[in-house]
Amino acid sequence: MLTINKIQERVAEYYGITVDDLTCESRLSELVGPRHVAMYLCRRLVENGISKLKYKKIGKEFNRDHSTVIVAIMGVKNDLEINEKLKEDIDILMGDLQCHQQESNVNKLMSY
Repeated sequence: MLTINKIQERVAEYYGITVDDLTCESRLSELVGPRHVAMYLCRRLVENGISKLKYKKIGKEFNRDHSTVIVAIMGVKNDLEINEKLKEDIDILMGDLQCHQQESNVNKLMSY
Protein backbone atom coordinates (compact mmCIF):
# COMPACT_ATOMS: atom_id res chain seq x y z
CA MET A 1 0.00 0.00 0.00
CA LEU A 2 1.28 3.42 -0.91
CA THR A 3 1.50 5.77 2.08
CA ILE A 4 2.35 9.40 2.67
CA ASN A 5 5.56 8.28 4.36
CA LYS A 6 6.63 6.23 1.33
CA ILE A 7 6.00 9.23 -0.92
CA GLN A 8 7.97 11.49 1.43
CA GLU A 9 10.88 9.02 1.45
CA ARG A 10 10.97 8.69 -2.35
CA VAL A 11 10.66 12.44 -2.99
CA ALA A 12 13.37 13.20 -0.43
CA GLU A 13 15.67 10.62 -2.02
CA TYR A 14 14.98 11.95 -5.52
CA TYR A 15 15.80 15.55 -4.57
CA GLY A 16 18.74 14.68 -2.29
CA ILE A 17 17.15 15.91 0.92
CA THR A 18 15.71 14.24 4.03
CA VAL A 19 12.13 13.55 5.09
CA ASP A 20 12.80 15.94 7.97
CA ASP A 21 13.54 18.63 5.36
CA LEU A 22 10.12 18.01 3.81
CA THR A 23 8.34 18.40 7.13
CA CYS A 24 10.41 21.17 8.74
CA GLU A 25 9.33 24.81 8.98
CA SER A 26 11.96 26.06 6.53
CA ARG A 27 10.81 28.08 3.54
CA LEU A 28 14.03 27.67 1.56
CA SER A 29 13.22 27.21 -2.11
CA GLU A 30 15.41 24.08 -2.18
CA LEU A 31 12.92 22.50 0.23
CA VAL A 32 9.63 24.16 -0.72
CA GLY A 33 9.63 22.81 -4.28
CA PRO A 34 10.14 19.17 -3.27
CA ARG A 35 7.66 19.59 -0.40
CA HIS A 36 5.00 20.83 -2.83
CA VAL A 37 5.73 17.98 -5.22
CA ALA A 38 5.35 15.47 -2.39
CA MET A 39 2.03 17.00 -1.32
CA TYR A 40 0.81 16.89 -4.93
CA LEU A 41 1.79 13.23 -5.24
CA CYS A 42 0.07 12.39 -1.96
CA ARG A 43 -3.16 13.88 -3.23
CA ARG A 44 -2.84 12.11 -6.60
CA LEU A 45 -1.67 8.68 -5.49
CA VAL A 46 -2.86 7.91 -1.97
CA GLU A 47 -6.45 6.93 -1.50
CA ASN A 48 -8.26 6.90 1.80
CA GLY A 49 -10.98 4.31 1.34
CA ILE A 50 -12.85 5.27 -1.81
CA SER A 51 -11.90 8.96 -1.88
CA LYS A 52 -8.75 10.97 -2.31
CA LEU A 53 -6.71 11.77 0.77
CA LYS A 54 -8.00 14.84 2.59
CA TYR A 55 -5.97 18.05 2.55
CA LYS A 56 -6.06 18.14 6.34
CA LYS A 57 -4.42 14.68 6.60
CA ILE A 58 -1.70 15.64 4.10
CA GLY A 59 -1.10 18.87 5.99
CA LYS A 60 -0.73 17.02 9.27
CA GLU A 61 1.96 14.75 7.80
CA PHE A 62 3.90 17.78 6.52
CA ASN A 63 3.31 19.96 9.61
CA ARG A 64 1.25 22.36 7.54
CA ASP A 65 -2.28 23.73 7.53
CA HIS A 66 -4.74 22.30 4.99
CA SER A 67 -4.90 25.66 3.21
CA THR A 68 -1.14 25.50 2.61
CA VAL A 69 -1.60 22.07 1.05
CA ILE A 70 -4.32 23.38 -1.27
CA VAL A 71 -2.13 26.28 -2.42
CA ALA A 72 0.86 23.94 -2.90
CA ILE A 73 -1.12 21.46 -5.00
CA MET A 74 -2.71 24.17 -7.12
CA GLY A 75 0.73 25.71 -7.65
CA VAL A 76 2.16 22.40 -8.87
CA LYS A 77 -0.82 21.88 -11.19
CA ASN A 78 -0.30 25.33 -12.70
CA ASP A 79 3.47 24.91 -12.97
CA LEU A 80 3.08 21.57 -14.75
CA GLU A 81 1.64 23.43 -17.73
CA ILE A 82 4.77 25.52 -18.25
CA ASN A 83 7.66 23.75 -16.49
CA GLU A 84 9.01 20.77 -18.43
CA LYS A 85 11.56 19.86 -15.73
CA LEU A 86 8.81 19.68 -13.10
CA LYS A 87 6.67 17.55 -15.42
CA GLU A 88 9.61 15.21 -15.98
CA ASP A 89 10.32 14.99 -12.23
CA ILE A 90 6.70 14.17 -11.42
CA ASP A 91 6.45 11.62 -14.24
CA ILE A 92 9.56 9.84 -12.91
CA LEU A 93 8.36 9.93 -9.30
CA MET A 94 4.84 8.79 -10.20
CA GLY A 95 6.25 5.91 -12.22
CA ASP A 96 8.52 4.85 -9.36
CA LEU A 97 5.75 5.10 -6.78
CA GLN A 98 3.16 3.29 -8.90
CA CYS A 99 5.70 0.53 -9.55
CA HIS A 100 6.28 0.28 -5.79
CA GLN A 101 2.53 0.08 -5.24
CA GLN A 102 2.16 -2.73 -7.79
CA GLU A 103 5.04 -4.68 -6.22
CA SER A 104 3.40 -4.27 -2.83
CA ASN A 105 0.09 -5.56 -4.19
CA VAL A 106 1.78 -8.60 -5.77
CA ASN A 107 3.60 -9.39 -2.52
CA LYS A 108 0.33 -9.11 -0.61
CA LEU A 109 -1.38 -11.54 -3.01
CA MET A 110 1.51 -14.00 -2.80
CA SER A 111 1.30 -14.07 0.98
CA TYR A 112 -2.25 -15.46 0.91
